[in-house]
Amino acid sequence: MNNSILSALIVTCVVILVLFAGVYSVYVYKPELLGIAPVSDSIRIVHPVGKDENLSPVERETKMLIHQRDSLSKQLTQATDSLSKLKTMNTSAMKEVENLKLKYALQDKEITQHLDSLVKANFTLFAQMYDKAGAKEVAKILAELDERDAAFILKTMKPKNAAKVLEEMNPVQAASIMTLSATQPLK
Repeated sequence: MNNSILSALIVTCVVILVLFAGVYSVYVYKPELLGIAPVSDSIRIVHPVGKDENLSPVERETKMLIHQRDSLSKQLTQATDSLSKLKTMNTSAMKEVENLKLKYALQDKEITQHLDSLVKANFTLFAQMYDKAGAKEVAKILAELDERDAAFILKTMKPKNAAKVLEEMNPVQAASIMTLSATQPLK
């Protein structure tokens, strides 16, 4: 009876070892069959010769798995450090982008203000020229301009000359310019 139990126990151990060896072989050579990522080439398991000669296969396997775990742990630490550096660089780059956006908005505002002042200066010069020109000719010119621009020029002209120009304009257009002129601040 003891022989049959011992035989069954030995057969069971051999089957378990064969299964373990088979699973380990799949783990090493075809890990995707187990649903895990393949072991990268950078993880090489080194079997030191000499020291492991007296170890059992299970002890060797345990030692190899510990070595592999330590190697993966080092890679994880390196990846975590790299990720931290990338996050810091990303934060820095985002701050720089925001600073550049603010700088661009400020420059855009300054350029717009400068352009507006140039337009105002040009319209003021036109108004001075139109003060010296005949009302009929000025009315024809202003009739071709945008009503806002015409209103600004008329506001800038001497009131007596502006009134003469309005008299020469189409009454509907003159009324529109006057209404716009009353609601529009000087540029």
